[in-house]
Amino acid sequence: MSLLTLFLASALADAAPEECSPATLSQSIPAAEAVNVPIDIAPLLIFRGNCGLSASYTVRLTASGDPTPLFETTYDASDFAIAGENDSLLEPDFGLLTADTDYIVQVTNDFGEDRQFGFSTGQGVVEPITTGLPTVQIESAQQDKLSRDFYYNQIDLSITSAGAGDGAYIISREGVEIGALVATGPTTPYTIFWNDSTLEDRMCVTVVERDPSGALVGPSAESCAEVTASRGCSHTSPWLAGWMILPLLGLRRSR
Repeated sequence: MSLLTLFLASALADAAPEECSPATLSQSIPAAEAVNVPIDIAPLLIFRGNCGLSASYTVRLTASGDPTPLFETTYDASDFAIAGENDSLLEPDFGLLTADTDYIVQVTNDFGEDRQFGFSTGQGVVEPITTGLPTVQIESAQQDKLSRDFYYNQIDLSITSAGAGDGAYIISREGVEIGALVATGPTTPYTIFWNDSTLEDRMCVTVVERDPSGALVGPSAESCAEVTASRGCSHTSPWLAGWMILPLLGLRRSR
């Protein structure tokens, strides 16, 4: 076996897509261990996984020290909003919460997942975003070839809130949602990735911000970047690559 064949086999093995994994809870509003949560918060649960939502998911809300659920609902796939191949969003309606109270959220599903997190309310209410738009900046856009007609795409972003940065973002490309995340402050870095069969020279994204009241703000202005390969070079058009190779073939044959 040639060294070139060994190299290509190794590269494809390293770049193989991740195995399918069930959608599991990854982020939430309120966040785990959050304090002074507004009593009228609009909850959001973000699930990450690329196997869809074939299981039933049950969400329970209890007050600390009381096992009786204040909220308990089972959801199926039709209740989720899909944002790309990895992220799914669920918006349970907890209603008006009690001030100065500790709560526990439990999420279970047919895959055996059992996630719990707590938060504490304060006495305030949500301050919705009333002016401005979020902004997004692509720091880098990368595309790597996995096989003859399949590519791994990665975009590194920096997103700035139109408000206090206590909501969530939904990222779109060419009008199609490709990911979602909870804000980690006024400005949030994020890396989003997906696989497809399209060779790209340039990528552009926008974001919509979901504020703590559940209202959507945006979309933002579009941010674009030239696509590079893993070695940091821009994609070369196939016809240009062919003209570059021909002189090298001639040199080899003349030897």
